[in-house]
Amino acid sequence: MKVEEKIGGGGGGGGGGQAVNGSRRRRRRRNGEDYEEEEEEQMMRKRTGRRVQATSTAIQRLFVACRTAFKGPGTVPLPPDVHVLRLLLDKMRPEDVGLSSDILFFKSRNAVNGTPRITYSTVYKCNNFSMCIFFLPPTAVIPLHNHPGMTVFSKLLVGSMHIKSYDWVDPVISTDSKGSSQLRLAKLVVDSDFTAPCNTCILYPTSGGNMHTFRAITPCAVLDVLGPPYSTEDGRDCTYYHDHPYTSDSGIGYALAKEFLKAGDNVIVCSRSGERVELAVQQLRQEFGEQHVWGTVCDVREGKDVKALVAFASDNLNYIDIWINNAGSNAYNYKPLAETSDDVLMEIVTTNTLGLMICCREAINMMLNQPRGGHIFNIDGAGSDGRPTPRFAAYGATKRSVVHLTKSLQAELQMHQVKNVMVHSLSPGMVTTDLLMSGATTKQAKFFINILAEPPDVVAEYLVPCIRSIPSSQSMKPTYIRFLTGLKAYSQIFSRLAFGARRNRYLIED
Repeated sequence: MKVEEKIGGGGGGGGGGQAVNGSRRRRRRRNGEDYEEEEEEQMMRKRTGRRVQATSTAIQRLFVACRTAFKGPGTVPLPPDVHVLRLLLDKMRPEDVGLSSDILFFKSRNAVNGTPRITYSTVYKCNNFSMCIFFLPPTAVIPLHNHPGMTVFSKLLVGSMHIKSYDWVDPVISTDSKGSSQLRLAKLVVDSDFTAPCNTCILYPTSGGNMHTFRAITPCAVLDVLGPPYSTEDGRDCTYYHDHPYTSDSGIGYALAKEFLKAGDNVIVCSRSGERVELAVQQLRQEFGEQHVWGTVCDVREGKDVKALVAFASDNLNYIDIWINNAGSNAYNYKPLAETSDDVLMEIVTTNTLGLMICCREAINMMLNQPRGGHIFNIDGAGSDGRPTPRFAAYGATKRSVVHLTKSLQAELQMHQVKNVMVHSLSPGMVTTDLLMSGATTKQAKFFINILAEPPDVVAEYLVPCIRSIPSSQSMKPTYIRFLTGLKAYSQIFSRLAFGARRNRYLIED
């Protein structure tokens, strides 16, 4: 799943669900009489530092526990404090906060005309925590949003709702989110219906993205406890997101691997994300078996990682005939260079340029030690032909350098009279990947994507036979394999202008 952030204000509720273990009871004496007490209640008294009177209300006990648990920004409640809060919230009833299922709001089952209005009532708020009740009519949605640095407790008091929560897989590239739209990979943690009474849902700031969305099935009420609360002054803004379905077959790398496997080759795949590697290998093995594909984590920006990749590939394949340098990043950043942060520039340049150099170095050294050598293919991209790439100038500059580096390596190998290793160029053209589609925000971009872009599997079906033909021919001449040739591009543009071909093929044009 990919999520795209949109900056917003306000706050939201909690998500995720965790079961509570059964409580144990202990015999005690009060006023000369025996009675039983749950150990959790003993712990609650111990953690709050005072005797909890039987006459105190549930909301008062919750307030005291919150005051003990939440120490302020930058802190996370201790596990015993979390346990006490969860115990109190699990026992919370609508009547404890002045609600009843007999209230007219909760009796209505009719869909609301237009956008359902969500209301809320703040029970208490301070710098360390807040307590709030949200009221959602049927079909109302609290959009996907995060809770930066917060621990979130949510108790569904009345009704039924669907909760989805996510944790991040990809790290954040830039902390400068002003005006940005950044795609990152996230994993789905919870995707379930909840009906009151049910256990308390908890999100932890250390477990990942701390994101969730609510959709009311019936009229419902949710008690939210946040610590610390949202604060613009302290940098705890609420960020809203759109989620986009994602599978490992969304990119050109996966499509190439699949085509090589179809041809009977053995394949190694890698990524800096362990989750991506695991998902790709799992799906490929389901189709081609466990003895033909392997995967490992590798950050191409790190020399030690690439050396480890070479060792991993050598152990599993024994011999590497083809090495494809496919790693590339635009940090999902489409804006003028003057507005691009240092973090984004470093991500693009270190991945596309430094990473490519390291991979070429290690692949050449590995293949020099193989009797029949091998072939390295460097994938180019927008900007490699020298044409301008406005809104992603850094990416275009790095892809222009791919052509120069490839030619320089060819010259070096020739200069040292290396006869069994060659570096080639590989041009997939415009491929409908997340990277390309995330930048399709202008009329011109949509126009050319509809005309020229192709899905990854279509591109891979053409490229892989061309790639495989080079080692089989025993040719050591440098080759530039192009999927989208100039003639093909001009003919498709002509067909569009003359006959309206490919209009709105992938994207609705303005």
